[in-house]
Amino acid sequence: MCIFADMHYKIRLRGDSVILIDFDGVIVNTVKMFVELNNKLNGLNENYLDVDSWNFRPICNNLKTKSDVDELFKHKKLYENPEFFPNAIEVINKLNEKYEIAICTMGSKENIINKMNLFIKYFPNIKIITLSDEIKSKNILNSDILLDDHVKNLKGFKGVPILFEPIKKYEWNINWTGLRCSDWLRFERMVGTYYGE
Repeated sequence: MCIFADMHYKIRLRGDSVILIDFDGVIVNTVKMFVELNNKLNGLNENYLDVDSWNFRPICNNLKTKSDVDELFKHKKLYENPEFFPNAIEVINKLNEKYEIAICTMGSKENIINKMNLFIKYFPNIKIITLSDEIKSKNILNSDILLDDHVKNLKGFKGVPILFEPIKKYEWNINWTGLRCSDWLRFERMVGTYYGE
């Protein structure tokens, strides 16, 4: 099931134990996929581990504007060979047997369409919530837990916000003082602790 939300829609999924999970940067290594696609399209050889900012600096200097970055996020090849973080698929599908899981993703129409085949293939029994670029934060969503890789989506969230940072501490998240998680097996344990298991 796919739920499309706009700026005026508050979402509460049905069920007692609801967990929202971001897609880009949490389930798949979008930073690596983005940099590798930019390398391929532009004959570059940059390392995704050198990314320090949300606009992919100090590398990807060929992308001069936010519009340039947005266009690459719309590219049909970005999700062609997804790199999932270790244990992501297994843990999400395992948690979905006990709790209500929903994958939540933001993006342009083109970006979301490009992700849909992945959702269908790897998460056929998981709810998908898509939010347009016009929505500035996922705090419009209501659930017990939100796992996300950007503090802007965690701030103001009414449940338990958890910052996911499997690669390194990025500058946009450096001041986060809440819960942090760096891998999927740890997240599974955190969920069990939260629900008293």
